[in-house]
Order: sequence, then structure tokens, then C-alpha cells
Amino acid sequence: MRIEQLWYFKEVVESKSISKAANKIFITQQALSQALYNLETEIGVQLFIRTPKGIEVTQKGLIFYEATLKVLQNFGDLKTICWKMENDTTYEKTPIITGSLNVYCSSMILDHFVAPVVFHCNMLYPKAEINLIEKNINADILTEICQTNSIGIFCYITGEYTKNVNSDSEKNIWYERLFLDDLCIGVSLQSSLSKKKHISNEEFFQYPLAISANNLFTINQLHRKSQLHDDSSSIKIRLMTTKWQAVIQLVSENQAITVLPRQLLNLEERMNKKGIILIPFKEKYQLACSIIKTQNNINPLENIFIQEIRRNFN
Repeated sequence: MRIEQLWYFKEVVESKSISKAANKIFITQQALSQALYNLETEIGVQLFIRTPKGIEVTQKGLIFYEATLKVLQNFGDLKTICWKMENDTTYEKTPIITGSLNVYCSSMILDHFVAPVVFHCNMLYPKAEINLIEKNINADILTEICQTNSIGIFCYITGEYTKNVNSDSEKNIWYERLFLDDLCIGVSLQSSLSKKKHISNEEFFQYPLAISANNLFTINQLHRKSQLHDDSSSIKIRLMTTKWQAVIQLVSENQAITVLPRQLLNLEERMNKKGIILIPFKEKYQLACSIIKTQNNINPLENIFIQEIRRNFN
């Protein structure tokens, strides 16, 4: 059994499709199917059920998946330990890590998830320098990541950038998803919208919006997906602010609606206490957060930072 087989297995389970997983990890479907077959043969367990509609993970496969996650986490930690032993023979001391790393990060997750990790690493490894740059994902940033010692940690609506995966693979770009969350519309319990099971994208843009500046990029992505994408004036922004509490107050008073991820920062429970209910989009939009970097030139600083980011999101 090879570590690559476990990684392939994890991606197929999470993608729920061999073709999607193959595109994500940049190998052919035939090679991926053969790797899964070899894995099942070696361990003597059927991990997937093949159907005309695709594949489904078996109950034993789910148990194997949970074990696989632990193995892959330990393997990442093992690489870090090896680098520590190489830089410091006593190992117990903090390793000597040098170099610099630029981290491009989406506004939505910068303050709560990424900035604390950057601060921690810069304090732990004073001879290294990690620069945090607030940027949302676009083609220019992907080019920058390819050409410099940089990585990106970006939030985007699923489907918005996955269409670029094939072209990105030619640039040697690697994606690792950190989380996947449902995008919802926050409305006051006083609003007639609170009685609905779901709200369409077009209907969402018919109401005044109160948004955090960190969410503007997500609003623009939603607008591009709507039938109103050619009319920028159709975005009725009642309030855009860096003060999150101001957004919540306006929504709770039924003066505007907003867009929020359901699970990130445990928002649903917090919103209910404020008299706000989260209603899913009819289109079932999901917000993904991924690490994006080149597949080569991995250095100890980059590896340590990625390990800390993974822990912070788990």
C-alpha cells in the first residue's frame, strides 16, 4: 500500500466521483480507477459500489476513510518531523527555519483563521518571514502563485473556478480543499422570506443587501451566476461595512438581507439568537475554501505553515 493510493481514495470519497477526483489531482480516470482497484485487492475490502450513475462508498469504505484521514495527517506530521531533525539534531528545540513565504488570502477568512497562524509561525520561527496579503482569487493571483514563492488560501463558490482546473494543471497548480459549506441567506424572523424553504438567486437580488466588506467578493460571484449579471445596478446595497454587528442589526430589524455560510464560525446558532434565520439558496450554492499552490519546490516553511492551517480548520 502506498501513500498515493490513500490520497487518491480520500479525493474520490470527497468528490463522490472518479472523474471529478481525477481532474482535481491531475491524473487520468483510468489510472485512478486502477489505483482504487489495486487498493481494494490488497486490503481485501470493497470500498466502493460501482453503479451506472457512478460510485458509492460502502460502509466499510467509510470506516477505511476515517482511518485514512488519520494516516494522511500523521504522514504530514512525519514530514515536518523529518525537516525538524534535519535542521536541529537535538530535535526538541525549535528547528531553524529560514526563508520567506507570501500568503494570499480571501477577505472572509483572513482575520479569524489565517492571520493567527501567520502570527504564530512568525513568532515561532523568527528567522523566517511569512507575509499575509489580502486578495481574493483571480487569474492574476494564480499566475503570481506560479511565478513566486507563494501560496493562496481562497474562498470561492464551487463551480466558479473549478472550470479552470485543467488549465491550472498545465501551470502545475495544486488544490487542497479545507472545507465546504452551504451558502445561505440571512433574513429577519419578521420578514415574509423567513417562511420560505429556499430563495432563488434572482429573488435574493430583489431585496436591499447588508454585507460585510469581506463578503463583497462572494456577492459579486453570486451576481455573475444570476440572470441579472449584465446589470450591475441590480445589486441594491443598503449597507457595506467592516463592522459585522452593523450588518446583523440591520438584518434583524428587517431592513435588509445578507448572505452567510451556514457552518463557518458557528453562525446559524448565533444568528438564531439575534432573530435571524438562515435560508438556503434554491440553487444550493456552496462555499469552498482551498489551499492553492504549485506542486513543486515545497520547502520546510511552506510545509509547516500548511500543517498549521490544516489544524486551524479542523
